[in-house]
Amino acid sequence: RDSAANIVVRGRTTQTVLSHNGVPTAVTSPLGCPSFMLNADAAAGAAIAEGWRRLTSRPLEPASMRLALLLPNLWSDSVCGMLFGLFVQYPRSFFVLQQDSDRAIIERARREYRLSHVDPARVLYYYDVEAWRTALLGLDLVVGSRIHGAMMGHYASVPSAVVATDHRILELCAAMHVPHVVAVRQWLSKPAGRGGGSFDLNGFVRHVAPQFDGAKYDLTRATAARVYVRLLESLGVAPSIALKGLARERA
Repeated sequence: RDSAANIVVRGRTTQTVLSHNGVPTAVTSPLGCPSFMLNADAAAGAAIAEGWRRLTSRPLEPASMRLALLLPNLWSDSVCGMLFGLFVQYPRSFFVLQQDSDRAIIERARREYRLSHVDPARVLYYYDVEAWRTALLGLDLVVGSRIHGAMMGHYASVPSAVVATDHRILELCAAMHVPHVVAVRQWLSKPAGRGGGSFDLNGFVRHVAPQFDGAKYDLTRATAARVYVRLLESLGVAPSIALKGLARERA
């Protein structure tokens, strides 16, 4: 507290907690997650915004929509009802597992929602970040309750939306301009736990899409990149060419 020149934190909530415990806000930088820097395209916000524009310009037909679904860290009736509803409604959707316990959630959902079978070809797991990104290229939407999975969507310039199930996820979404909600029951047509529910993806997308501002996203990333560059150089660490490119001042 007394010697740190700069402390990178997730968002405003963490910054406020530190301030209440005697850490001046002048030395804390709410930058979100380093995954915010993954996409080396300084204009990624424009590409993601175009994806949101396409989503809101047409009905989201089950036969054509390609979705990556991100399971919550812990079981949630409403979030799991949403995700398994989408899994059943949209046959080109798939789950991306991020930890071993995700398999237990899938098995519980299979029993509770009376699913005869969850196709293993639609349950994917990646050990390599670049392979994960490649699998997301060209998708229509990444949606669920995992912030890192959502940022992988942005790495592939795909629109991402998050159901924030705790304050950590909420402050990260705010810091990195990720469209988000804290509840999804209003788009579930029947209660979770009775067949998984039918989810109104069109209504959900119309609600979250206006949250994304491509220009603001790119400006926030550039500002964060400059802080990272300054911090790394102060520690004698050479920033990557990609990070320096994001930090470059633009007209």
